[in-house]
Amino acid sequence: MAPTDATAIFPPGTVPGSSDSGSLSKDAYQQAGISYIDANGQETNTAEPGGGITTTEYDE
Repeated sequence: MAPTDATAIFPPGTVPGSSDSGSLSKDAYQQAGISYIDANGQETNTAEPGGGITTTEYDE
């Protein structure tokens, strides 16, 4: 199942310039970890600062 939602998690002391993701540039996310979930609420992908990406697949 494809991701439907994403949440950016910024490290302590890092404050994004806005709470509206549409107004932030890609550079604003360089220090954030990003978790993606599917329609069932299961984490499907994780992007770590520095470019590491993990993918989890679930049997249906």
